[in-house]
Amino acid sequence: PGVAQTGSPLAPPDRSSPRDWVASFLAEADRFTKLYTDYKADRSSANNSAIVDQLDVLRDFFDLGAFPPAFQDKVGGEAATELIDILNRLPQDAIRSGPTDPVGKELPPDIWTIPGTEIVLARKTDGLNAGTYVVPHETITQLPDFHARMIEAPLLRATPFPNLREEQTQATGPLIPRSMVDALPETLTRSLLGTPVWKQIVAACLFFIVLWLNVWWSKIVRRAIHRLPEAMAGLFRLSGPFVLSISFALFYLFIETQLNEQGVVALATLLVRNLSLIAAGAWAVWTLTMIFTEMLIGSEHVPEEVLDAHLTRLIGKIVGIAGATAAVIFGLSTIGIPAAGLITSLGVGGVGVALAARVTIENLFGGLVLLIDRPFRVGDWIEIGTGSGRVKDIGGRSCRIETAEGAQIVIPNSVLSAEPITILGRSTDH
Repeated sequence: PGVAQTGSPLAPPDRSSPRDWVASFLAEADRFTKLYTDYKADRSSANNSAIVDQLDVLRDFFDLGAFPPAFQDKVGGEAATELIDILNRLPQDAIRSGPTDPVGKELPPDIWTIPGTEIVLARKTDGLNAGTYVVPHETITQLPDFHARMIEAPLLRATPFPNLREEQTQATGPLIPRSMVDALPETLTRSLLGTPVWKQIVAACLFFIVLWLNVWWSKIVRRAIHRLPEAMAGLFRLSGPFVLSISFALFYLFIETQLNEQGVVALATLLVRNLSLIAAGAWAVWTLTMIFTEMLIGSEHVPEEVLDAHLTRLIGKIVGIAGATAAVIFGLSTIGIPAAGLITSLGVGGVGVALAARVTIENLFGGLVLLIDRPFRVGDWIEIGTGSGRVKDIGGRSCRIETAEGAQIVIPNSVLSAEPITILGRSTDH
């Protein structure tokens, strides 16, 4: 069933038929135009917020579900102003008539094309607003082309903004004085890839400032952790992903609310923000896992004979890698890279890597067996084959043995786990 317009301020726009969709969209477009006129007269934060809220209402007239979640707001906002410009240039009686039967009764079909255009309205068959009409994904992707072809046509509907899409492109937030923008040369106000050149220059400068900030902070962290207690050093390491996420979130907030990028440039900025947040999330998961692992190893409540530090660190790294990978897969799904495809690719790629790195994997599993079975520990004096020495390190791929003469021997874990080993002395004996 359609959503009826009851006159209540809380009632959503009526999109129950093509005729109602057109009437409701034009009414909401007029409200948006009025709010934008008010904002140009008084560039206050309140007026700017009102425009943003009204743009949310206009987005509901479009089916944005097929677009990546991170891009839906931007795509919907641009589609709304493009469609307003187009409808302002079409015969109003024709677009408001809607489909009818021979006696003039409205006959809502599943799909209706606005007369004189290729713009389609489709009835939703499922979901929260099933039965209402929306502009489908295919038409949304064609709107920029339709707009370019229609924008020079004469206006057939009164509006203070003959090219609302261009107004949207040139608009800025309350913190950027309009007089400063008006004083810029034409070469800087000209749009390139949907955004004025001057906005792209400002955004690029801000990006490099944020990038430099993160590099600078990472250097501070690396120097500081060597002088701090282990617990404090772990928390300080966690500040790295925190600074990365906060700095890029604030960077995008300024771009979105003040520069108001549009087109391809806006989508690229969104992609940068999301990739930085994905990286920060994966980094935070890895860091937290390592902090917890070291806390567990150093805990006085866990007996040493129950917990092997090398095995615990290895398990911690495996858990950290798995958690970071999950964070990356989830984050990439928000920018249109499906999790199922990623998991399948990782599975197929994993088989290829396993075949190409068989020896390395054998060593890794050999190291895991040594850590779990614990036939010897770091510091033990062992004999393997014709040589003997003290165990200096048990790594993921190999072990280091120091002979009585002080020579360092590196033995692959796959060899150690397969050869007989004689324990000549425990670490407490030497």
